[in-house]
Amino acid sequence: MRIRLTTAALITICALVARATGAGDEAPTIPELPADDWLAHFKEAEEAATSLRGTATMKAYGATEGTFNAAFAYAPPERARLEISTPLTGTLLILTARGADVLLYYPADNVAVVGADADAVFGGTLGGGNLFQLVDWLAGRPPRYQAELEAGEMTIAAEPLGDGRVTFTWRWASDGARLQQITVEAETYRLLGARLYEGEEAVFDATYEDWRAVGEATMPYAVTFKAEDSVVEIAANKLEVNVPIDDAAFSTEPPAGAVIRDTWPPEAEYYDE
Repeated sequence: MRIRLTTAALITICALVARATGAGDEAPTIPELPADDWLAHFKEAEEAATSLRGTATMKAYGATEGTFNAAFAYAPPERARLEISTPLTGTLLILTARGADVLLYYPADNVAVVGADADAVFGGTLGGGNLFQLVDWLAGRPPRYQAELEAGEMTIAAEPLGDGRVTFTWRWASDGARLQQITVEAETYRLLGARLYEGEEAVFDATYEDWRAVGEATMPYAVTFKAEDSVVEIAANKLEVNVPIDDAAFSTEPPAGAVIRDTWPPEAEYYDE
């Protein structure tokens, strides 16, 4: 099968670089909390994970198709590494990011694409933002828009759905249009689904299932993303939280002898057998 690893596909794959979401037993039921108190609790749970690494399998359908293996490491807030491979072709891509610096390395061609900053490589997708903001959203932690809420530019409201579920909806204060909606399991704070809107039209959906204990945290082992022309299913094989990761793993220096490019030619194609 012949495929192209486009920037959009790379962003989707980067959803594998997830962080743990804690689920404290002492947490009150969400309907009893104002929305801003829930946001504070969720932030605290996110910050409990200082690092994550693991492996996963990704199946993509639609605009980009194929089955890929991934190995990843993440040290919040701004160090990430992702390796994408297939059984027959070996490693297709190694992506590393440190702060504003991004490196994409294609071992088969010995070509390195050096991004001036993460925004230049990953901006303009799912509402923009840099790689790490996109990773957090796709990994099960949609943005909280705290600055916009405090400035009065957005509002957030909680609505119990029954069956132990609660939906939170972010709206623009100017016209009341929805921007983001997420559904959580009330007692555990586990994310069940997330949706982004543009002009009241749903443009992206994510679902999270098979939550398991990983150390003192819990994480989803099954994640599905749906957009207009693509579906991506991600199954985690192994996850480790709060483990030491060698800082060299996040180097954004091109390998010695690699051909350096500022951008990858749009006609470049890779293969998934």
